[in-house]
Amino acid sequence: MTIQINHQQKLLDSRLTRLTILLAGWFVIRETSIRANGFNDGPIICPIRLLTGFPCPGCGTTRSIGAFSTGDFDLAWSLNPLGFALIATILIWTLRIKAVNRFFSDSLGRFSKKNKAYKTSILVFIYGASWALAVYRFNSDTF
Repeated sequence: MTIQINHQQKLLDSRLTRLTILLAGWFVIRETSIRANGFNDGPIICPIRLLTGFPCPGCGTTRSIGAFSTGDFDLAWSLNPLGFALIATILIWTLRIKAVNRFFSDSLGRFSKKNKAYKTSILVFIYGASWALAVYRFNSDTF
């Protein structure tokens, strides 16, 4: 009985720790976003954008998360939809939702059984599509 109680306490502490980290991170990002004009002030730090002049798929994600943290969801989506995926990933990690984790574990298990050429092709396609969308957003004056 003592072992089961200790195990449950560790699980609660762990989840509580992750939730505390999430809330503290959200607060810091929100306050920084408010004080830094939505992360719009400052230099461009993306090496791909500096070298090519075109954004990478991740360009705008920091500003997207900043806009999300202040409640401006339309702006967050227009800056970079991948910000929503990153936020969802962090929430899933924080809450450890069993059904979602099981789905991703099963999907990754199936994906890891494929050969390297197949995996590389899929990842290159996803990256290329994301880059094309980023260039489209860049050229449509979203940035």
